[in-house]
Amino acid sequence: MIKEELRSMLRNGIVELTFDKVNGERRVMECTLLPKYLPDYVNESIDREIADSEPEHLAVWDLKAEGWRSFRFDRVISYNLK
Repeated sequence: MIKEELRSMLRNGIVELTFDKVNGERRVMECTLLPKYLPDYVNESIDREIADSEPEHLAVWDLKAEGWRSFRFDRVISYNLK
């Protein structure tokens, strides 16, 4: 259920996501899949990027880093629509 809810939130706005990285470090990231926040060249490939994500991972656009980042659903601590 978390997967569908989180994907929907990311497609509709900016999400503040807190998760534990594979190395154990906690990370807070502002991310989205909403096309209006993505550079034009990214909008063309967003569906492919999402489709290429493995079931336990999701690739998202990190607004601060201005690039694709991914996280594991089982390492999510919290998420909020901004």
